[in-house]
Amino acid sequence: GFEWIGAYDITADELLAGTDTAKTESKTAQAQMLILELLADGKRMPSAELEKTVNERGISSRTMRTAKSRIGDRLVTEKDGTAWVCYLRD
Repeated sequence: GFEWIGAYDITADELLAGTDTAKTESKTAQAQMLILELLADGKRMPSAELEKTVNERGISSRTMRTAKSRIGDRLVTEKDGTAWVCYLRD
């Protein structure tokens, strides 16, 4: 049998038909742009709040993680007291 583990950006039908990578790439690009916009001008945002905001725009946590990794070393996530905070390195 087949078991879904976690959240995915595609449905079972899309999986069986083959992945639409253009759609996935588009969502990843949207996530990257949104993260860069939210953290522009030196803004710092709690990681949980960033994820919630991205999810509210219809982007999955998995796609957000991919987008964050594509932003690379410029995106910093560090512990600030009791919460993880994200910001962009200059």
